[in-house]
Amino acid sequence: MNTSRHFIRRAVLAFIPILMGFWPAACVHRSGPEPLQGEELYRFNWWNYYARGVARMGRGQYGPAREDFENCLGVRSDARSISRRDIWLERTYGVHLIENYFPNRELGICFYQSGDDSNAVRCLEKSLQDEPSGRAKHYLNLARRRRLDPAVATAPSIEFRGDPAARWTRAREEQIRGTAQGPGYIAEILVNGRSQFVELADERRDFSELVPLREGSNVIHVAARDLLGREAQAEQIFMADWQPPQIVVTRSEKKGGRIVLEGVCYDQQALGSVSANGRSLLKAAPGQLTREVPFALNLEAHEILLIQAWDLAGNPLEWSMNSSDLLAYDGAPVAVLASTDDSIPAVSSPSDQAKPVLRLFEQQPAATIYGNEYYLDGEALDGGGLASIHVNGEEWMKPEHRGAQRRRFAGFLQVDGTNIFTVSVRDLAGNVAERQVAVISRVPEYLDEHYRLRVAALPWRGEAASGWISRDEAGEYLSEIVARPPVRFRLLARGDEWTDILHELELSASELADPRTAVKIGRLLPADLLLTGSIFEDGEGTTFYIKVVDTAEGTVLYAGDVYTEKKLNDWRVKIEGLVSKMEQGFPLIESRIEELKSNTAIIAAGGDSGVRVGAKFIVVESGAAVLGGEDRFVELVVSKVDRERCVARIATKTGAELVKTGARVYSR
Repeated sequence: MNTSRHFIRRAVLAFIPILMGFWPAACVHRSGPEPLQGEELYRFNWWNYYARGVARMGRGQYGPAREDFENCLGVRSDARSISRRDIWLERTYGVHLIENYFPNRELGICFYQSGDDSNAVRCLEKSLQDEPSGRAKHYLNLARRRRLDPAVATAPSIEFRGDPAARWTRAREEQIRGTAQGPGYIAEILVNGRSQFVELADERRDFSELVPLREGSNVIHVAARDLLGREAQAEQIFMADWQPPQIVVTRSEKKGGRIVLEGVCYDQQALGSVSANGRSLLKAAPGQLTREVPFALNLEAHEILLIQAWDLAGNPLEWSMNSSDLLAYDGAPVAVLASTDDSIPAVSSPSDQAKPVLRLFEQQPAATIYGNEYYLDGEALDGGGLASIHVNGEEWMKPEHRGAQRRRFAGFLQVDGTNIFTVSVRDLAGNVAERQVAVISRVPEYLDEHYRLRVAALPWRGEAASGWISRDEAGEYLSEIVARPPVRFRLLARGDEWTDILHELELSASELADPRTAVKIGRLLPADLLLTGSIFEDGEGTTFYIKVVDTAEGTVLYAGDVYTEKKLNDWRVKIEGLVSKMEQGFPLIESRIEELKSNTAIIAAGGDSGVRVGAKFIVVESGAAVLGGEDRFVELVVSKVDRERCVARIATKTGAELVKTGARVYSR
């Protein structure tokens, strides 16, 4: 009988922690410890001392508050029980829980307010080891700053990754990466005036920022400041060139059995290399800037001519044709050879009534692309001489090349939605040839919001006691940031929309903290994730705390917070940083399937890429289509992760029959 009772007692004790994770929120103190009516304690457990310590801190009684927190931690022996770890949710007795329990952190703040910075740093570092919190990071920055000796600590420095010299690029934006370091602890990093989100100052901090470029020279300014306010500055230069080289034929004629061809290859910025039939006409040396290369070629009849050119940014242009075709102008007068001399008249011979020849290579009357750039590639020719080439009214021909017989042109055009591009060519006689191209820009299907993880953002819990910021205001702003493009999550419900949902589920607002509630809501909406938020009033500041819960399993996939003081009035910036931290926990990953085994797929991305157990992928067919279509897309759910690979279950019925080895996958 005793053995049986002992077994039952052990089983019940083992079950209590599991039960706690699913207990209704009514048993949770929502805003930290319950307030005390006075100084006298009638019970002497750690949570009683913690409640009094928090109350004393609120009144500025840091010495007595310190003693209470030391009793919580067992440094003093007055408490009947102790709890040494900092944690967001801790059990007090039975099934009762307390939120926002951070005795090491609050003790460290008491030391800081009393001027004992060494002990403050020790306690705050211990708190961050137990459970990271924005409030601990804030006060650790303050304590470390006060300990720094300006006469000893050197100023910060900045180092970029890669070649620091000016770089050529054809990208519309560039990722700026580097490291700022210094013994004064890097507290702020600005890239082109935009501040990076930094909570905890560190002696070494990496930075990364995607910076939009403009055509030509781009000077990217980076500044780093330490806790003492000392600043280092550095800059990185990018030369953006979005247009490929151009080729102009100024003269072509037949001499005997050969064809003489003269012209020029040029680039608006700088040429990198030019070759004709494998013979190099230019190979730019480091630092060499060449915008124009003339050429004179002596070709055999029917010889295939191939001119290849690249600019320093890597934009290519290739022109290939039979040399005999150089003399065929489809009805244009061949006898009149153009010159680049300024004396060319505005109108050539009155007998020239033929339109110029305008060819657009590999162009359809209507084209659909996935992206925001369209490559227009064409050729204009006229024996009497070309006067101008316009694309949607913009001149694409240099004045000094006016009168050229042949002009190969190409360029990248920005597109958005449906676009009509009109190419117009005029010769010296005033004859005009015109072509139109319709270009429709679409977002690749796999990037559509429909395929992102579906998130239900619950109403926030807690309230700032001072009325400085309400829970509804904080929750609404966080939802607004999450919904900004580019969209990482697909919001299904937010704010007032929850009134009807809670009524249908017969739930109270207090039950929203119960993980079982996430499963119920997921079945109703349906949502992949549940986003919950809480506000804690922490002395002179406020903590914003969020959790992301998997509705299928009821497990917490992400938890994090930020802290701000009322006097800083930067709560919006802090919430933006909180969303950024949350999204970093759900990176968008593109990879491929290495191997298929029954109903599982081996994906060539692992923990080093940010993959975690429970991550979900869609399968992308050739092009941009999603395998299975909008309503029945194939989904892969990760069950095992190592550094470079992961194993995923094919969760969609009949999905195993559709998935192929080598297929692309993309994060949901």
